This record gives sequence, C-alpha cells and structure tokens, in this order.
Amino acid sequence: MNSKPALENILKLCDRLCDAHQQNLPHSDLTDQEQANLAEAGSLLKEDLPPSALLLMSLFFHRRVQGNYDTWRGGEIISLLYRAGIPRTESLTLLFPSSALRQGSWLRGSVEPSQHDPLDAWFDVTPKALQWLQGIPVESTGLPAHAPKPYLNEEDLLWDLYAWRQLCIRRAETLFDEGAHPSVLQEARQQARRKLFSIRARIQSTENGRALGIEKFRRNHKLGQDHLLIILHLLFSELLEAEPFLSGLECLRLISETRNDLFRKRQLFSRQGLLRRSKIVHADSRLGKELAATLSLADWAAGQVLLGVRGLPRIQDTDLGGHIEDEA
Repeated sequence: MNSKPALENILKLCDRLCDAHQQNLPHSDLTDQEQANLAEAGSLLKEDLPPSALLLMSLFFHRRVQGNYDTWRGGEIISLLYRAGIPRTESLTLLFPSSALRQGSWLRGSVEPSQHDPLDAWFDVTPKALQWLQGIPVESTGLPAHAPKPYLNEEDLLWDLYAWRQLCIRRAETLFDEGAHPSVLQEARQQARRKLFSIRARIQSTENGRALGIEKFRRNHKLGQDHLLIILHLLFSELLEAEPFLSGLECLRLISETRNDLFRKRQLFSRQGLLRRSKIVHADSRLGKELAATLSLADWAAGQVLLGVRGLPRIQDTDLGGHIEDEA
C-alpha cells in the first residue's frame, strides 16, 4: 500500500496531465509510481475496468473538485489521455457508444445528428461514477478513519469554511511565489483539498445537513466550488477584516490551483458569469476592465448565507482557535 492517500495520488496525477495538456507539452508515459498509484486505487474500488477507464473518470472527478462542471468533447478527452501515454485508439474505444463505460452507465455522451460520435460528442460522467470514485476508503484519502463529526450549528460550519478559505489563501500565496518549491505548492493544494473533503463529509454526517443555510443557498443557486469560495472570501473579508470591497484579480488568484487557472477561470467574473448575472456579487467596473472591477457581496446574499445563524457570528479567539490550529 502506498504511504500517500490513494485519492490524493490520483488527483496529483490529474494535476500533471491537465497542466501538460494546457501547456501543449509532449506526451509522456505514466511513471512506474503513477501506474502503481492507479492500480492501487483500482483495487480499492473493486471494479473490473481497465486503468485507462479509471483515469478517464478520475479526470472528470478532478474537474469537479476544481469547481468546473463543463463537459468535454471526445477529441479533447483522447488528446488528454494521450498525455498519459494511452494510445489514441484505446481512448477512442473507451468512448464508443458500445463501450463498457457508456453501456454500464459510467459515462454519458450527447451528439447532434450531423456530428460524429464519439469524436464530436460532449461527454460527462454519471453520478454513479462520481459515487464510485468516492468509494475509495476514507482512511485511504488521508481523512480521519473515524466517522466524521457532525456540525453542531451554522456557526460551527462557517468557522470550518473560514479555515478552508484561509488554506486557499495560503495556496494562492504559494502559487504566485516564484521562489516556492513545487513540493510546498503541492502540500498547500493537498491541505486545501483535504479540508474541503472533510467539510463535505461532516455536512453529510450532520442531521438535516442539507438544510444548513449556506448549503441551501449553494443548491438553490447551483453554485460550484469556485463560486462558493468567492462568496466566502467576500463575506469573511467584510465581517472579519472590515474589507467589504475586493478586486476581481485577487479573487481569481484565490480560486486558482494552477497558473493556467488564471486563463480558464477568468470568465467567472464576467457580466455573464453566474455570480454577477444573479446579482449575488456586485461589481464596480468604472475602468472598463472586468477583472479590475471592485467586487462586493450583495446584502441579500449575505443574509441568506447567514440565515440560520442566531445573531452575528461570534468573532472571538476562542471561536477561531481550533480552526486556526487545523490550518497549521
């Protein structure tokens, strides 16, 4: 058994492949260690699927973890898997309508009558596949082996989200530090991910966890991970740091796990983006540059996020202490 968490190893591999794809680097076969990590995860999941199929679904899972819910075209999937040294003919076989992934309801594709299936088809994984990937044992993900501790109340969840936001700030500082060693950045990414996994597990273990104010707000507005992080950053900056206005560029850096995310995620801050379109976030863009706009969280949105809190969150060292320790 590899000493590192099985799920984190898979996400790390996906980080490398996606970065190589975005930078148009030459393809390279998986290292012996990466192949071993993939085989380990496959054995934990106990499904008779080839490693290439596991990697394909893991790439979609990695995309969701980053807050990206977009689909992929067949041709792009083949190109991405080629970065891992998987022959293009093998990748093409995975996407055929008659493939085990599509017949077994792991992968779904949609294509117009005039387009070629699978190269022109749009693909996404099914909830069944995401649930399957989450079936990697908890102790293999680096999370506590004991049952997740339910949240006591809304404030308990908010302070945990505050700790996640602080870890994301640390990740951004490391990402844009030219002198930071890659291992330091990788650890910062892992800490932020582990915290988010822990929060999701605790919400699921909380009785009526879906009724928590911020959870209802997230579902009602179909918010992804990046949307939620932007909202939390604006909320905590206003309440805890007396800074109700932040630049779009600062928020873009916060949600970026890689430097390529600066290019991929900038559309989240456009006028057509979900947060501005739904008026959850206000933007003052007098200079005519969307990323230079000053952002603030709408009062009605802050009110809905804090709907279940009895009174204002307590801002005391005793409340912050345990969560600050979690970040260390």
